[in-house]
Order: sequence, then structure tokens, then C-alpha cells
Amino acid sequence: IMKKLIVFLAAWAAFAAAARAQQAPAPTTAEILTSAKCGMCKANLEEGLAREPGVRAVRLDVKSKLLTVQFN
Repeated sequence: IMKKLIVFLAAWAAFAAAARAQQAPAPTTAEILTSAKCGMCKANLEEGLAREPGVRAVRLDVKSKLLTVQFN
């Protein structure tokens, strides 16, 4: 009985992992032109947006003023 229980738990774990992997949507990327001018603007935007639910990555290029946000 212990062998059957271990096999069942292993199969269930594999199924659960596969189901979770299929449910994860691909991230979307948005590029936004900003009026940011300095490092403080960069820090405020990146840190503030990083705290939002669903945001995976944030990057602001101050020179081009382009904010790139990757989110679900």
C-alpha cells in the first residue's frame, strides 16, 4: 500500500505542476514615452510600478525617456 501511495503522490505532483505551467499567461510588454529627466524619476517610476500586482519587470531609459513595463 505504501508503494501505491508514493506512486499516486508522484503522479499527482507531476499533474499539478503541468497544470500550473499551462495556466501561466505569457507576459505582455508595454513601452511608454515619459517626461522623466533624472535618476530620481527613474527610481520613483521603477520602484512604484514594481510594487503593482502583475508587474514582472520595469525599466526606464532616462536618455530616451522610454519606460518598458513587462506584466501579466
